[in-house]
Amino acid sequence: MFRSLSMVWLIGLFWSACTTSSSSDKRLLTEDERRSIDEYRSEVELGRDMAGRLLQFYGTYNDEELMRYVNDVGLFLTSFSDYKDRRYMFTVLDTKIVNAFACPGGYILITRGTLLALKNEAELAGVLGHEITHVGKKHIFTTLMNLDPTERSKFVEEVDKGLSTDIATRDRRRVSSSYTSDTGAWLARYMSGSAGAGITLLQAAKAGMLIILDKGLDQKLEYEADEMGVQLAVRAG
Repeated sequence: MFRSLSMVWLIGLFWSACTTSSSSDKRLLTEDERRSIDEYRSEVELGRDMAGRLLQFYGTYNDEELMRYVNDVGLFLTSFSDYKDRRYMFTVLDTKIVNAFACPGGYILITRGTLLALKNEAELAGVLGHEITHVGKKHIFTTLMNLDPTERSKFVEEVDKGLSTDIATRDRRRVSSSYTSDTGAWLARYMSGSAGAGITLLQAAKAGMLIILDKGLDQKLEYEADEMGVQLAVRAG
């Protein structure tokens, strides 16, 4: 529990570092610049919620040396990516399940089971490169944003009925205040269609969990992440 809470604290620190612009600063920006900042803040807040659910459910693997190594490899890879302006956090989930998750905003989580299955550093670079591409290309975020009103209504309905996994349905009351923030309000406004099928940040987070745990991303996006992830690993040597 202590480990999970400490990682949630780190996520909060990561988030605060990404949201330093004040309201007075924003008045000096153009409408497009404001929109870009608000979209990025929404992406990070959405990813923070999703990563927090995974961390609370699985816990982090208690090996500082391994955690440091995964971060070193991950951050080295990002220095060769096309998304150097983004911040990334890498962590190891304490489960034997073989999987890795890319949450919007730069939260990348790889399982202990995956690390045990890898043969060398090149394979680790390939996995992390794939997830870095998902984040950089905003695959989950844009998938949620691009749902048409009808699809969105069905998606929210499915989410609100409850999912098959406790990770997705867990009520994270610690961060519930964020759902009434300016960022949450912007996301709800942006994702509201003419049919009135708006989606709150909480619903978006649950929908994101539904995508990464059950439905999966579109195959074209997975192939793109494979291709660009390998290119990134090659660039990094």
